[in-house]
Amino acid sequence: MAAVLDRRIKNTIEEYSSSKNSLILRSDYTFVLYENDNSDNDKREIIGDGSWEIVDLQKEKAKIRVFGKLLDLSQTFNEYQGSSSSSYLRIFQDFVTIDKKSVKGEKFVRMFLIDAGEENK
Repeated sequence: MAAVLDRRIKNTIEEYSSSKNSLILRSDYTFVLYENDNSDNDKREIIGDGSWEIVDLQKEKAKIRVFGKLLDLSQTFNEYQGSSSSSYLRIFQDFVTIDKKSVKGEKFVRMFLIDAGEENK
């Protein structure tokens, strides 16, 4: 757990589209999740925040439950386009497994690779 607490874990992929995602698990049992995916035809930007708790803690891995709200900024009201959506805010929970190499959720949290040699800011 010490390798992931109070630091930004991030993935950046730039092939056919641009994808920048990050997760911060804070030592005060709160978290923030950023997802920003851009392709030629679609843009998706999501911010999740809330709390987390330890479900199972072992020497080589930990399982936590994250819960809070997901805000889909790509679905919010755009007064110039004349469209809006009421589904831009959702309450969610996910179970996340943390080991030496990765952080991976079961439903909402994507896989993040941990690079112990790089200090992500």
